[in-house]
Amino acid sequence: MLVKVKAHTRSPKDAIIQKKNDSFDVYVKEKAEGGKANRAVLDALAVYFNISPSKIRLRRGVRKPNKIIEIPDFLVEPRMATSKAKPLRLTE
Repeated sequence: MLVKVKAHTRSPKDAIIQKKNDSFDVYVKEKAEGGKANRAVLDALAVYFNISPSKIRLRRGVRKPNKIIEIPDFLVEPRMATSKAKPLRLTE
C-alpha cells in the first residue's frame, strides 16, 4: 500500500494527522538534514501502524516534504478504515 505523506519538520511536538485514507500530515521535531527527519517520519508511521520500522520504505521524496511511503498491505491494521481520525500525539 502506498501512502502520501506531508512531512512538517522542526515541529514543537511529534504528531500524525490522517487527512484521507491514504494521506497523512506527519509532524516531527528533527531538522531536515542528514536524513534525520526522514528517519523520524518513518519511525512515527511505524508507531502509528504498530509495525516494525524496517517494514516501511520511502519510495519518493527523499529531499522533499511531500513523500510516498510504501507499507505492506498485510501489515496494516484496521485503524485506517476511518478517514476522520483524531490527531495522534507521539510524545508529550
